[in-house]
Amino acid sequence: MAVYTNLPVYEECYQLFLHFTQLSMKMQRDYRYSLGEDVKKLLMAVILDIYKANYKKDAAGLESVTDAKDRMVELQVILRLLNEVKQIPDRHYMMLTERTVSISKQLVGWEKAMIKSKR
Repeated sequence: MAVYTNLPVYEECYQLFLHFTQLSMKMQRDYRYSLGEDVKKLLMAVILDIYKANYKKDAAGLESVTDAKDRMVELQVILRLLNEVKQIPDRHYMMLTERTVSISKQLVGWEKAMIKSKR
């Protein structure tokens, strides 16, 4: 079992969390403490799901990967909203979107591998 902190999906999610945390400091207060906090909580939940999926190799691990994928979709919607209300500049939004897509792809691949190994 690999150490979860060495997983590329974990590292990319952690870097996304760091970048968003720095970016959220420049948001208007009402957005920072509502949608900004929602984004941080979602990212922390995804990081925890990655840990659980790496630790558990059975159905619970697969469920954790699925939960992380669902949270990434929710995250993408909130980030889009923050961009549309001018709380995230376009260049940062593009970088955040690229990272969320990359994380989502890695999670889909992980999910497929877990399903295939169960057969």
